[in-house]
Amino acid sequence: MHVNNEVGAVNDLSAVSALVKTRAPNAVVHSDGVQAFCKLPFSRTAADLYSISAHKFHAPKGVGALMVRSGVKFAGGQIGGGQEKNLRSGTMNVPGILGLDAALAAYRQEQGAWISRMRACKTRLAENLLSIPDAQVNGPSPECGSPHILNVSFPGVRGEVLVNALSEREIYVSTGSACSAHQKGQNRILTAMGITSARAEGVLRFSFCPFHTPDEMDRTAQALLEQVAFLRRFQRR
Repeated sequence: MHVNNEVGAVNDLSAVSALVKTRAPNAVVHSDGVQAFCKLPFSRTAADLYSISAHKFHAPKGVGALMVRSGVKFAGGQIGGGQEKNLRSGTMNVPGILGLDAALAAYRQEQGAWISRMRACKTRLAENLLSIPDAQVNGPSPECGSPHILNVSFPGVRGEVLVNALSEREIYVSTGSACSAHQKGQNRILTAMGITSARAEGVLRFSFCPFHTPDEMDRTAQALLEQVAFLRRFQRR
C-alpha cells in the first residue's frame, strides 16, 4: 500500500522494492496505489505492478487500471474472450475507461496546484482542530504524509456521534476508510499504531480534494469546536 487509507502515512515504494529485490531478485512487487495516485509524485519504476482506481481522482466508479513496469512478464488475471490484449477478459467498460482518461488528463495538467491546495486545506483544518482540548492527530504530522487524509481523535466523544452531528450541518466525514466501514471493534490500523481505545473511540477521518476551500475548513473546525464542547458535557466520569 503506497498510502495508508486510514491515517495517510506514505510508504517509500522505491526503498521497499529495493529491499525486496535484495532478498528475492525475481520477486514481483505490487503496490496498491489507489490512495496515492494523482495525490503524490509518481515513479513508474518504484514497483513492478501498480493498481489504481478511477473514482479516487473524480473519474467514474467501477473502473481502474493496472500499470505494469516495462520488462515485467504479466500473464493477466482473467481468462475468457481475450479482451484487453488477452490480459483481462470480459466486456470492457468503455465509458468508464474514457472517463478515467479524461480525469487523468485534467489531473496531470493541474496536479502540482491541486496537491498544494489539498495540503493547504489539510494543514489549515488540522491547526484549527488542534485548538480543541485533547485533540490529537493520528499518523504523520499534517505537513507530512499524504495531502488528502487527516485522522484526528477527540477523546471523550464517540466518533459516530460527531459524524451524525456534522452531517446535520451538511459536513460529511467518517470514522474510518470505506474499507473498514463494516469492521467490528477497534480499527486494526489504529490498534497496530498503539492508539488507546479511548482515542480510537473518538476518531474522525477527513479526506480532501482539489475543490475544497479554506472557508469550508474553517466552517468544519468551528462546527467541531461547538459539537465536541457540547457532547463532552455528557461524558461519563
